[in-house]
Amino acid sequence: METVVKTNRNKGFSLIELLVAIVIVLVVFLALAYALTVYNQLNVLNALRNEAVKTAQSCVESMRVMQICPKEDNVRYRNYTMTYAIQTQPQDPNNFVKGTVNDLTVNVSYDYKGKHYTYTLQTKVYRDE
Repeated sequence: METVVKTNRNKGFSLIELLVAIVIVLVVFLALAYALTVYNQLNVLNALRNEAVKTAQSCVESMRVMQICPKEDNVRYRNYTMTYAIQTQPQDPNNFVKGTVNDLTVNVSYDYKGKHYTYTLQTKVYRDE
């Protein structure tokens, strides 16, 4: 009696298994690329908001020393110039009542990718002169 031993010469991956593995890796890389894009957009938005905060704080400090704030401020960020529109209430620090605490509101507005953003800073200013 003769025994036939079959040897499996099909070692390795088949073409379909290789294609499935490539598709899985591609999906993972696309998800990572999308996450990186979202991270980058949020990073830029936070940086622009931080510049708006700095602009508002600078305006408040100007008003405290009785200087009028500019109506707009141009800030450069990553080879891009952002224009911030500044509104204050009251507009002139000479309108502060002497010897009292006065309300001051600073609104800084800017547009990014078709959306309008506003940062509002409210504080009190004492004028003793």
